[in-house]
Amino acid sequence: MRIFVDDGLSTVKKKITGIGWYTVEQIEMVQALGHEVSKPAYPAFFMKAPDAVKRLLYIKYFAGRYTGSNRYDLIHYTNFFMPARKHRAKTMVTIHDLSPYYLPETFPPVYRAYATRTISNSMLYADRVCVPSMAVKNELAAQFPEQQHKIVVMPTVIRDSVTSFRNSDQHTEEGPYFLYVGVLEKRKNLEMLCRAFREFSAQHSDVKLILVGKPGYGFEDIEKEINSCSAIVYRNYVEESEMMQLYAGALAFVFPSLYEGFGKPVVEAMYFNIPIIASDIPTNLELHHRHGEKLHLFGKRDAAGLKEMMEKIYLHPHKVEYPSLDIYRKEMVMDRIEAIYRF
Repeated sequence: MRIFVDDGLSTVKKKITGIGWYTVEQIEMVQALGHEVSKPAYPAFFMKAPDAVKRLLYIKYFAGRYTGSNRYDLIHYTNFFMPARKHRAKTMVTIHDLSPYYLPETFPPVYRAYATRTISNSMLYADRVCVPSMAVKNELAAQFPEQQHKIVVMPTVIRDSVTSFRNSDQHTEEGPYFLYVGVLEKRKNLEMLCRAFREFSAQHSDVKLILVGKPGYGFEDIEKEINSCSAIVYRNYVEESEMMQLYAGALAFVFPSLYEGFGKPVVEAMYFNIPIIASDIPTNLELHHRHGEKLHLFGKRDAAGLKEMMEKIYLHPHKVEYPSLDIYRKEMVMDRIEAIYRF
């Protein structure tokens, strides 16, 4: 098949993150399956433009260039957006989550309007809609019942650097610490995490909380909470090798989100056999049941419950063996991905 993968600008950043890595992995796997893959080529002036200008130019001029082309058998839009019109080729779009619908207060009003319109158009015009979890599939089906037949769960792949990691015992941080990895934004519930940890730290001053990730919407309020406790360490970006060591050395991984489309850092943490403290949202519950019901779950608004989980793990540190992790290896998902692309 001749496949065009439109990254929705997710791979043009200096340091790509979640959706960008998803796009890179999709391209690598589809090429490994023997398909001919093309992707966007942007001119130099475009690459130098501010992000907001890039987005406007992409929507108005670049995203729709191939809608009438017969050069491709399939066009896969990997970042929510696709042009609101029919294409000559078959079309597939990935919708990673429905946070603008289920947690609208955690987004700027302009983006919220853009995102809900984008998702609605993609559901209407795409031939196939890929999602990362059963939770999102069910949410989309509830929002768009007439299009639910289009929705498929795309298997998640965990990068080789995680699945093949071997612990060297040379950790990058001294002393015990809890770890969070992800964007630092409002819907991640990090203000509550910082407040709960601040109370915990008052009794256990030897423990740190390390937050790793780029700033997002609402970071200013999160930063105030970070600065209120000297035991909270913020790391904007770390190299992959160091990230692996941070996972390996943590007392536990903490994931207090109010909403997620999947929760890839939770699965990554499982490979390092560390305890996972997670909010009881649908995607975390899905992972909890899939991997032996071994997550430490708390109510997503329950700061006292979160603190209690940290106390238990601090007082009784342990390792955890999570079953069924092979389902995320590339060689295990190739056949399923091939079936999704051939429709």
